[in-house]
Amino acid sequence: MNCRRAQAVLLSTLVLAVLCFSTVGTAKADDLFTLTDGSNVVSFQLPSTPSVSGWNDGTNSGGVTCNSDLTEFCILGVTVMNDGSPQSSQIEFFNIDSSGGLAILAPDGTEYTLNQAGVQLYTGDESSPAFLTGVFPLTNTTSGMFPNDYSSDFTLTITPTPEPASLMLLGSGVLALAGRMRRKIRG
Repeated sequence: MNCRRAQAVLLSTLVLAVLCFSTVGTAKADDLFTLTDGSNVVSFQLPSTPSVSGWNDGTNSGGVTCNSDLTEFCILGVTVMNDGSPQSSQIEFFNIDSSGGLAILAPDGTEYTLNQAGVQLYTGDESSPAFLTGVFPLTNTTSGMFPNDYSSDFTLTITPTPEPASLMLLGSGVLALAGRMRRKIRG
């Protein structure tokens, strides 16, 4: 009878472990965006599949109105580190038909900090994008029309950040509990 109880506890522990590890796969990872031009560094962090504030796919749009008529999506209230100084910003990401790349603007969308063209930095549509990772050369697109703080070309590096350590700690605790139960069953 004692053996059946131990087997039930072990089975319950294994089910709990499976449930815990299945949530690890659904946790949203963040991507770190770092723009450099040799002397300046601009960086920010966003979820790899962000909730967009507004979008325009060329036919339909939703959410807040982004700064331009281009095919894009925008995210408001992003903390951008501009050469070590934090600033709240609006960020726009453009699809390849709109020259790709991104723009970083003041929170009200009236003033550009940075406006760079290049590849499309996301997959999916504008209402539910997922960011690419890698290194991307970008070209300054502010020839007087959109004055900004920088007039040079930047290189953008998008890297995924690791999952939170607390999830690994929880998983290792469940495995330790399963191991203890197994040892208890054996003797």
